[in-house]
Amino acid sequence: MSMAEIARSCRVAPILVCALALISACKPTISIGPAATASPARAATTPRPTITTMPSEVVTEAASAPTEAAAAQTPAPTTAAATAQCTVTARGLNVRSGPGTNFGIVGNLAANQAITASGRNNTSDWLALKTPDGKDGWASAKFLNCTPGANTLPVATAQPGR
Repeated sequence: MSMAEIARSCRVAPILVCALALISACKPTISIGPAATASPARAATTPRPTITTMPSEVVTEAASAPTEAAAAQTPAPTTAAATAQCTVTARGLNVRSGPGTNFGIVGNLAANQAITASGRNNTSDWLALKTPDGKDGWASAKFLNCTPGANTLPVATAQPGR
């Protein structure tokens, strides 16, 4: 072995020893087996402190008779609107004999056509209306923009056999 080879070995050997020491000192962080389970913690035997709040002073005002100004600001009870003005938002809309796609088609409405709705089903997703040629029918509320909203209309029932 030449002097150059020995010198090179002397430089490489300490590096290999340090690398092996570092690798052997490391613990694996990934476990292949089942995860270790922690044992349940024991319940604390010392009682926990209790926070007690002191009652604060409550000031109440004496009730007074409503004034004219207050009476004027009180909204009137809402009632169902008799009708709603609606505009078709789809390219075309089928008018059916009842509130659902399982009912037959009795007419069609064009895009942006104005129509008057007179009722709704319980879930407000179908509206009762009269076609421009006078036929009673139902149309899907999701394709109609109504003022006031569909929820303001009275609940109507489909007439069987229509």
